[in-house]
Amino acid sequence: MAYHENPQPFLLSMACIGLPAMLCFAWLRSTQDTLHRLDGFLLVVATWATLCFCATLPFYWAWPNAPLIDIAFEAVSGLTTTGAEAFQNVEQWSYSLQFYHQYLQFLGGLGIIVLGLAIMPLLSQTGSALFAAEVPGPTKDQKFTPRLQEMATLLWRLYVGLTALCCLGYHWAGLSWFEACCYAFSTVSTGGFGIHANNIGHYHNGLVLGLATLFMLCGSMNFGLHVLVVRQRSLSPLRHQPELKTFLKWTIGTI
Repeated sequence: MAYHENPQPFLLSMACIGLPAMLCFAWLRSTQDTLHRLDGFLLVVATWATLCFCATLPFYWAWPNAPLIDIAFEAVSGLTTTGAEAFQNVEQWSYSLQFYHQYLQFLGGLGIIVLGLAIMPLLSQTGSALFAAEVPGPTKDQKFTPRLQEMATLLWRLYVGLTALCCLGYHWAGLSWFEACCYAFSTVSTGGFGIHANNIGHYHNGLVLGLATLFMLCGSMNFGLHVLVVRQRSLSPLRHQPELKTFLKWTIGTI
């Protein structure tokens, strides 16, 4: 709306998704069944498949003549933060589609299921099966919060906070707010989508590359470690984690 673009692709998508979503929500509220671990794995797969289908709708309504397989590939690549792109003319897209394109990676970066646990209290009683199926969580001696929903909310707050810091850094380095926000979405999620054909190489800015490297490293770390750092207000948890040491050694060694 800020750029006075046609919102029709997004309005049609919301109309197609809204009614089935409300019916599923009403059914979930009425059921008393408990999810077990196997149910959690099956539900995660079904949720990802459904969301990937829904994510293709704005692209489909915007480009009805585009190959369906390319549209689906672009949406799945975004939500899974794979970063491979089927279209080469991203600079010619509307601002709204560019933003949506990047936003898909932001949503997939920490996991759609974790977001669901954070914002849907109705899953709080059976969410442990989903959480165990979706997230490589902390070890048993690292119980951050007494409730699963609280943990999921904290993880997403940290994820959003890192993304906001990355956006501020990019803007400070010379990018516009729109560009900074779009690239922050794909940097912290470690997805790699861009709004230029040659991605952040478009700017020929060493500071931008340095910020991208820093925040990609932060986004690649186990977010359980970020939680420990915030809760203890100390960097000491980072010094005593063999997982982090091994990750950094392999990364630096590869470079």
